[in-house]
Amino acid sequence: MQNGEDADGGHEPPVEQAQQGNMIGMSPYFIGSPWVPRFKGADSGSSYGEWKAQVKFMLSSMPSRSNAQQSDFIIGALDGEARREVVILAAEQRSTPALIFKYLNGLYGDNTPIAHMRGMFFDCRQRPGESVRAFSLRCRELFQRLKDRDPDVFSEAGQVLRDQFTMGLQDTELRRELNRMIRRNEVTTFEQARQEALHVEGDRQSNIWQPPTCAAVRGGEPPRTADPRSDWKTELKTELLSEMRVQMKEMQRALREELQSSSSHSRDPALQTQHYPQTTSGRTRDPQTGDGGGSSGACGHLPAPRQ
Repeated sequence: MQNGEDADGGHEPPVEQAQQGNMIGMSPYFIGSPWVPRFKGADSGSSYGEWKAQVKFMLSSMPSRSNAQQSDFIIGALDGEARREVVILAAEQRSTPALIFKYLNGLYGDNTPIAHMRGMFFDCRQRPGESVRAFSLRCRELFQRLKDRDPDVFSEAGQVLRDQFTMGLQDTELRRELNRMIRRNEVTTFEQARQEALHVEGDRQSNIWQPPTCAAVRGGEPPRTADPRSDWKTELKTELLSEMRVQMKEMQRALREELQSSSSHSRDPALQTQHYPQTTSGRTRDPQTGDGGGSSGACGHLPAPRQ
């Protein structure tokens, strides 16, 4: 039997063609790369989101690979129903990783309505006993989940996440201080707000941090119990009112100084002589005749006797 012929007299396929035919069924491995669990579909024990994140991380470590090689890697990390769903696609429908993920997202991705996901994100509040780190992670996961479904859902994504994290904090004093820092552009990103909250939480556990107080607003009343769902508009109004009171005191002080300075100038005799010249005393003008009259004993015009 000659080389390349089988027992039936046929020709064996070339080695290259055999490798291409088995390419889809093989999971490509690279030296130093971790093992990626296979996703089997709806009945898989692993989450599709976690599997997708692991595969994307692996793909980011191989930027020199072509789209065909990366697509083969994704298919090799599938098994069961999920793999059959992708293999049955036309070649042009699974030629790139983006096309494969788009198809898998429609089958096994998160199909929660966007309106419901938006409500879950904006209702995110720190739970009693929940640490700042755990709350920030939960808030960020809800935001990323919503953003993955609709990338254009927010025009200022960083500010939306920062503001929602700040409003969701349970501690009223910390929330108020962060809002003040945001208005003064001292905190501009979510990460800055998160780090500031973590520092305060650590200082409080060490009995170092003291909440800022304003005597003009609170006086001597005891601190109020933190309410995680308190109205942030009321808090903002209280802060602005406090700042306005301070500004009003400054304006009153400046106005008093100006009035005192003006009063001291008006008591100057030289200014009185200049602005208020003396007039001839004892002489008045009759509004009917226009003649000037005088005081008692002074000369004046007498009315003409009647005929």
